[in-house]
Amino acid sequence: MRPRYERPGDVRHQERLMRMVADTFHPLPIQYRLDYFVPQPPQVWEVKRRGKKYPTWMVSLSKLIAARSFEACGLEAWALIEIAGDVYKMRFTHTPVATVAWGGRQDRGDPQDMEPVVHYRLEDMEIV
Repeated sequence: MRPRYERPGDVRHQERLMRMVADTFHPLPIQYRLDYFVPQPPQVWEVKRRGKKYPTWMVSLSKLIAARSFEACGLEAWALIEIAGDVYKMRFTHTPVATVAWGGRQDRGDPQDMEPVVHYRLEDMEIV
């Protein structure tokens, strides 16, 4: 089984960020791949926090695939990202993918961390 790297503090930060965009939200079970469900209007959200700022935000291709599946079911799929203190949001299907590449985290020694990833330009995102 693949290890989970989420810490209790991560959930507190995710909930703090979610309160910026929704009054009511519910955590999604892990098999849904994204983090939160918002009932009105029906939306799903991926929430991330990064300490270093780069020109792009990198996320697993599997997250984009999940987001497109939600959109096909009539739910908007969004990402909410805090990067070095700045908060951005973007709709997965309305924001152009800058590049698709092989990448991921190499610092944990987990081969499952390396996978196809997509990069989104920060300049294509909306600042919250």
